Amino acid sequence: MAIKDKDSVNWYNKMHGNSTCTTVSKNDIINLSVSEDTIVKFVKDKYQKRSDIGILKYGKTLDRDDLTLEEWLNHLQEELMDATLYIEKILKEIKLL
Repeated sequence: MAIKDKDSVNWYNKMHGNSTCTTVSKNDIINLSVSEDTIVKFVKDKYQKRSDIGILKYGKTLDRDDLTLEEWLNHLQEELMDATLYIEKILKEIKLL
């Protein structure tokens, strides 16, 4: 990945509260030694696959407008409740090791 213009660097600095970084001129290029974060790519791919499955299963995306805010919150609450059950299951398995 290369940041090729000072506007990109200035935007990054502003978003991350880094006002002490030197401003880069338009002709400067900052080459980063890492070109891709494989973990981020892996997670993004998983999100895309999950979205594809949801579209096939329900015929809808999260852009849907047929749910109220309360219904969205209920969905979130149910997902988080499931997550706590998964955590408890894993903790129980760890204790058995």
